[in-house]
Amino acid sequence: MESASSVTLAEVLNGTEALHVGEAASLVSAELDALTLRGLSRNGAQRFESARLFALQLEAVVRPAMAAEIGKLARMERQASALDDAQPSA
Repeated sequence: MESASSVTLAEVLNGTEALHVGEAASLVSAELDALTLRGLSRNGAQRFESARLFALQLEAVVRPAMAAEIGKLARMERQASALDDAQPSA
């Protein structure tokens, strides 16, 4: 599997290519990359036994976002979406 699998997840969620894999590999830790690869494994036996276990492992590697940070990101997304909606259709 490719490294920096979080890029693959971003592509799936956004429908776009966020970064080239080589660029993204330097943006995530090896631990986060390994967890993401395990979570996305095609082999069910290799994935986490539960979403809770996956979340606990993620929290051990990455600090959970604070409510204020999530709110700020949500506002930014709404603003970007409104700008996209205001653009004339091609």
